[in-house]
Amino acid sequence: MISSSRREVTRAILGWLIPAAAAFAQSSVEVHSPSSKLLDTAPGGIVTASVVVANRGAEADEFRERFILPPGCQKVAPPELPFRLEPGGQIVRVLAVSVPANMPAGLFTLSYRAQSRRDPSSLASFDFAVTVTAVEDLELLLEPGAATALAGDNYSVKLRVTNRGNSRLAVRLAQRSSLRFPVSVDASTFALEAGVSRVILCRVQTDKGFAKHTSHAVTFDVTATSATGKTLTASQASVVEIIPLIGGDREPFHQLPMQLRLIGIAETGHDARFQAELSGAGSLDEAGRHRIDFLFRGPDVQNSSLFRERDEYGATYTDERWKIDVGDRVYALSPLTEKHSLARGAGVTWHEDQTTAGLFAATTLYRQRNTEELGAFVRQDLTRDFSLQANFLRKTGGSSLAEKALPQNIVTIESRFRCGKLLDLRLEAGASRSDRGVTDSAYRVEARGE
Repeated sequence: MISSSRREVTRAILGWLIPAAAAFAQSSVEVHSPSSKLLDTAPGGIVTASVVVANRGAEADEFRERFILPPGCQKVAPPELPFRLEPGGQIVRVLAVSVPANMPAGLFTLSYRAQSRRDPSSLASFDFAVTVTAVEDLELLLEPGAATALAGDNYSVKLRVTNRGNSRLAVRLAQRSSLRFPVSVDASTFALEAGVSRVILCRVQTDKGFAKHTSHAVTFDVTATSATGKTLTASQASVVEIIPLIGGDREPFHQLPMQLRLIGIAETGHDARFQAELSGAGSLDEAGRHRIDFLFRGPDVQNSSLFRERDEYGATYTDERWKIDVGDRVYALSPLTEKHSLARGAGVTWHEDQTTAGLFAATTLYRQRNTEELGAFVRQDLTRDFSLQANFLRKTGGSSLAEKALPQNIVTIESRFRCGKLLDLRLEAGASRSDRGVTDSAYRVEARGE
């Protein structure tokens, strides 16, 4: 009796579970594709395919679709809008997916899924296999530099090496000097990720005793072995005219272009005024590594005529790592601290590889009540597209309306992320505290894209 009862209970449970499982497994949406399941593309291309979505249910329904894409790929079509199908109806959906230019070679899966909005448990999907072909290309460019050099000078040559392929390359750099002058380079072997460029700084030391007026050529060759074993090469030649020292003696002076203006202003109802201006810009050496520009104008005749000009005194020195500002210049940190301010003071900026730091101390100009400012920043480029910057600003003085806020200290953290033309995102958060104990905070978000 007990055994018979158990069999009857088992039959009843199975009789309930089997129809329920069949009902649960049945989906009202069906997806198939007339396209090939294996799609080929090159990096930077657009993959296209089509799927047919059918409503196998007994009622009209709306369907949502979802893509599961390989990393870095972007959907181009169709638009993210639900579509409606009558019972037994079907529709062809054209799919387009953009593959990034630095997509590595290999086999990837692209999944399409359609889901019922009326019954979310009813869904179907279709998978495509995407083969990204290997692209192997190495580019070498010569950046503009010095056209002439005196015998005995040390001049620089900048190279830009770019991996135009979609796989990592180990690059070797070699050079040949037509006059056998010594050539030094920043790096002779280095690795380049897909789509990445690197600037190589080279220096050529000419011979002081060279007495013939001729051209010197340095040929640069880059070589890399791709993942498939193919040897990639690229070459560029830098040609510089070598000017010998006349009579064995170097010209003792280096010319710097300058301009002197004498200005006279006379207008009815105003006294005649005079102003002098001395300006110039150029390199301090033959190689062009050290540059200066300056402007000295005075006295101030701002209130003397319609054609008036303010007085201005400022100079800037730059080389490959340093920038030094003195006098009337625009000093800046960040939008939450001091975006840009015309002031009289001094500032210095240092740059090497991915690190930049700066400091300035100045007094603002042409405000109802000027402020004294001391600013500093440090920026680190963590990758080619992502950087972090810390800012500090000390402000004193200002108008009577700012007595409670000034003097004060402001500290902010700023970041920038770029994804090609698609997105340029800048974030900044900061806090301030006045000497009276008043505190405040602010945040900034900027996003641009195409």
